[in-house]
Amino acid sequence: MVFLGFIDIDGNVTDTWHSEVVGFTYFSSQGGYEVGSGGLDYRYAVFSDFGAPAMPYKRDLNVIYSDQQWLFNTGMMFHPSQWHTTPYATGARRAVQEDLAWFDETYFTGVTADDDL
Repeated sequence: MVFLGFIDIDGNVTDTWHSEVVGFTYFSSQGGYEVGSGGLDYRYAVFSDFGAPAMPYKRDLNVIYSDQQWLFNTGMMFHPSQWHTTPYATGARRAVQEDLAWFDETYFTGVTADDDL
């Protein structure tokens, strides 16, 4: 997922946070369980307090708003030659992963508001 900017209620994009922000826009891989159902797409993520406003692109609704960075971990990409080994690359992966985050497979199904089912 690549963060592209913040959005207001009309889907206008801005580079900076302001009082009219209702979510954010991003570009990411969109996977499906069936062969050929994935791909790349732009999405508008709307925070849960703002309902289901019309947007220029497909929407992800009820996105959690939080100031806890572990829910939305931002970072930067490096060339693979600059990558460092992490605990995730070792046999300790499961223990480290459980300490850092959780994933609710029942709630996060991968289907978004405007997907054709």
